[in-house]
Amino acid sequence: IKRNKDQLQILIGNILEIARIEANRFELNYTLVNPSKILKDLKGNLEILCKKKGIAINLKLGILPSIGVDEMRFREIITNLISNAIKYTEKGAITIEAQKKEKNIEIVIKDTGIGIPKEKIKDLFKEFSQIDRTKSTFDSTGLGLSITKKLIEAMKGSIKVESELGKGSTFTFVLPIKKPLKIK
Repeated sequence: IKRNKDQLQILIGNILEIARIEANRFELNYTLVNPSKILKDLKGNLEILCKKKGIAINLKLGILPSIGVDEMRFREIITNLISNAIKYTEKGAITIEAQKKEKNIEIVIKDTGIGIPKEKIKDLFKEFSQIDRTKSTFDSTGLGLSITKKLIEAMKGSIKVESELGKGSTFTFVLPIKKPLKIK
């Protein structure tokens, strides 16, 4: 009952989030943040889940400037991508890489998980999209990646995925390095 209640709360929260984004009724609160610090924090927080599953989590950081993003949404994006990598990886490792590329910051999250069939990649960021609805091994609403993509695009970034079935997936997102007009 508790697990179902928690799943229902997540589902309702995700549906409300999508509705706010699509209705332009959500606001980004840009601040100047240190992406290296956030990535280190999130790695530390999610390391416990990796240890439980016996998988490694690695962090490779280039020299990163401070960037103007909505910090809460930035954390949400990274947490969602790493959580998915953990969820779909049974052995091996998850690697998070971040580097400056021209006027952007690029963050790559690679896993050695189950991978995604090529024909499913095109639908991956659609609402309620799931790789395989017949497998109940993975609890999923099919909304997390849709929300992630919408948040990245709201911050003028982009996301892409490469995957090989049985060998893992690589999610790469890029956000512009811009200074917010009003720093909070």
